[in-house]
Amino acid sequence: MANRRYEHALSAVEQLRDTVLEVAQCSTFHFAKYGDIRLELLKDREFAPLVPPFVTGSRSHDDLNGELVSVPGSVEFRRWWVCEQFKPLLDYIEAKIIGNDTPHEEGVALSLSSLSSDEVTELWAKALARCESDPEGAITAARSLIESACRHILDELDVPSDDSDDAPTLYKKVSKELNLAPDQHAEAIFKQTLSGAFSVVNGLSGVANKYGDRHGAGSGRRSKPSPRHARLVVNAAGTITAFVVDTWVERKK
Repeated sequence: MANRRYEHALSAVEQLRDTVLEVAQCSTFHFAKYGDIRLELLKDREFAPLVPPFVTGSRSHDDLNGELVSVPGSVEFRRWWVCEQFKPLLDYIEAKIIGNDTPHEEGVALSLSSLSSDEVTELWAKALARCESDPEGAITAARSLIESACRHILDELDVPSDDSDDAPTLYKKVSKELNLAPDQHAEAIFKQTLSGAFSVVNGLSGVANKYGDRHGAGSGRRSKPSPRHARLVVNAAGTITAFVVDTWVERKK
């Protein structure tokens, strides 16, 4: 059943991409097909975060044509650009079909599902899907994953948090509530491990501040993260978040 779902999604996304390509090369545009598939994907919590932003914002032929006309270059370049925009979503679906999810990714996804939070689930999917094609976006999604999960748990505990609280601040608040703060343990090995977890969150937040896509790069030049950097950040964020969620679930029993 799961494979059938992803195979259907793959066919739908390919049709959507091909329909957009028709607009890019000024061919006949089948708006009904475009509109139906677009809405189908946007209503799907798993796929919606990976739908190309220009498609998400284009409800009509004029909207879509305006987006494509704004892409500089030849028709061939626009066709290439359209294909690149669809690549993260297609890569994600194909990985699901052929079973490329690692045991770690599946384990994190299973833990996060315990929160019953669409936002948390979407952020994990987005972070994984963007590692290769959009490392900066993947890093930003990884930080947002930690923040969203911590806020969710704090809300469940009726513990206040500020909109300005960053990932380290939120993680510190959750750790205290779940007895995961280093100073709540006497045994040295646990204090060291839990201190390490906080250091990881602090480090991930710093990487996201510097290399994520949430903030502008400014006028100065800066190096860009590679897919391997993104995978490190995403996997670390997934591990920490799953640990917190698992602890929260265990506490509720």
